[in-house]
Amino acid sequence: MVVSASGGVPEAVLHEKRNQEKGSWSPDGKSLVLSYTYWLEAEPPGLTLVSLATHTGQRLPGPTGVWEAAWSPDGRYIAARTFDSHSVRLFDVRTQTWSELLKSDVGYLQWSLSSRYLYIKRLGAETAILRVEMKSRKVEEIVSLKNLKNTGYTGDLWIGVAPDESPLFLLDTGTQEIYALNWKAP
Repeated sequence: MVVSASGGVPEAVLHEKRNQEKGSWSPDGKSLVLSYTYWLEAEPPGLTLVSLATHTGQRLPGPTGVWEAAWSPDGRYIAARTFDSHSVRLFDVRTQTWSELLKSDVGYLQWSLSSRYLYIKRLGAETAILRVEMKSRKVEEIVSLKNLKNTGYTGDLWIGVAPDESPLFLLDTGTQEIYALNWKAP
């Protein structure tokens, strides 16, 4: 659903009876790439590119075994992870081709504001935040998370990127610790 920032009636982005999830906006705000909850679908859906002007969608060419897409802020790439979460695929919007960017146990994907880096949460025994420099395709481990206490699923897949390109992540420390914050508005 989309609604104007000034309010109004919410509109369906795409009229279909499928299990849409995790849309990612194009930099110009005119399109959205949609993923689907693949385990709830009868057929592997792949990714759909939706025009917000016409509310129509077309399937991105290439593999159907990808989901949870993230569009780069410069509009050049769409990154997605495979259904088995063992690989990150990269769709080049200019050439309309896919390539494998990384083979690893992967979770959430997040672009830096400059589109210079794609940040990836590596899952498994060697949990870490990775960063791929797009020009060289060099993969760098930014921070290991394997020794951090992690008591549950809530929030542990999400990662973000601060304006200075440092990674942000959530850590579930359980329900036994209580914190209070005092905030003074500017």
